[in-house]
Amino acid sequence: MFLNFREILCTMKVLLYWKSSFKINVGWHFHFNLIFIQALFFMPNDFYLAPWGYLSKDEKVVVLTGIIVLINITYCPYVHKYIDVLSEIGEDFEVIYWNRLNKSDANPEWKTHEFNLHSQLNKNKLLKIKDFYEYRKFIKRIIRERKYDKLIVLTTLTGIMLADILLSEFRGRYILDIRDYTFDRLPGFRHIEEKLISHSDFTAISSEGFKTFLPKGYEYVIAHNFLYSDIEAMKSFKKRKWEINQPINLDFLGSIRHFELDSKLVETFAKDSRFSISYHGDGPSYEKLKSFCEENQFNVQFTGPFNKNDKPKLLSNVDIINAYYGEDSFINQYALSNKFYDSIIYKIPLLANSKLYSGKLVEKYKTGISVNLNEEGICDRVYEEFIRFDFDQFYERCSEILESILDEDRYYCDRIAKFAKK
Repeated sequence: MFLNFREILCTMKVLLYWKSSFKINVGWHFHFNLIFIQALFFMPNDFYLAPWGYLSKDEKVVVLTGIIVLINITYCPYVHKYIDVLSEIGEDFEVIYWNRLNKSDANPEWKTHEFNLHSQLNKNKLLKIKDFYEYRKFIKRIIRERKYDKLIVLTTLTGIMLADILLSEFRGRYILDIRDYTFDRLPGFRHIEEKLISHSDFTAISSEGFKTFLPKGYEYVIAHNFLYSDIEAMKSFKKRKWEINQPINLDFLGSIRHFELDSKLVETFAKDSRFSISYHGDGPSYEKLKSFCEENQFNVQFTGPFNKNDKPKLLSNVDIINAYYGEDSFINQYALSNKFYDSIIYKIPLLANSKLYSGKLVEKYKTGISVNLNEEGICDRVYEEFIRFDFDQFYERCSEILESILDEDRYYCDRIAKFAKK
């Protein structure tokens, strides 16, 4: 099967996302550099040829918002905030999402377009290129057929993947939602990202820490990563009262994907009878970590997948939420996980990495214990800090922080509503 010129351009754009310069060894070495790819992305609009040509503005007969998700809905809880706002104001919307893990998990009440192609999260980045290219084609086909008036683009990679469409057909008519620190260090990536930011209706970020690496001079709307269902659940939430003769329950809730880090944490704390370790959820490293614990006879509990309605019950037995991520991954450097919000909403101390932005927030607001896993005597330190922890002051700080979060979230939701009504 031969690719035409337009398809070659699209393929070369997708190749940019993972490497600014790399070699493909098939007897010949091909070098793709950022300057050439940038030129492809930012040719004058009259010159650029989209895969199907231009969408005529005259063809758009309904006001319809498309929400584009790069993964299964379970791994993208923040999509619910957009859907809640759009539903409340009566805006028609559709969700395009990639069923990467063979788990159809969208709400059956939504109008969805599901792309079914299994692609493991820990798959080699170069091997992912074809998968992403196929999803890009799927999205473009849906955009062409459905003739969306506006788009909500979740995560930077999704925006980069669709940059040509966004910048030529949807200028000022899309929201860019940035959720992590991906390849922002690459000059070509940063150039495209800034173009996307400057031409968005607004750009949302899930962590103040992202302002460290994002282009300066733009307004960024804070999109806090929590659900109002947790606020409601908190009202009737009852947590166990820890006693001095009980082990401290140190629990992780979420996607289990960092085997090297988690196995080291388990090995550190599971040997100490003062702690009880549990993992709630699944993910790419679930089976491997579980086998590791069984082989080494570590007494670690694995409860498997859970839905959001299960979370309050699971948290009711937690003394410290495990939100420890490694500093070796740049993705974790400035991110703020939903565990931070679980800590604030349900008023449970957090265990965080002192070298990351999340750990620095824990230190600043005294909402948990910020440590480094490599330090000596870490179990003693965590135990001593926990038994001396001032929970009365902690509860007051949680209430203050939550009120600030809710104020910022009201502004964020208001911006979504104004965008939808334009």
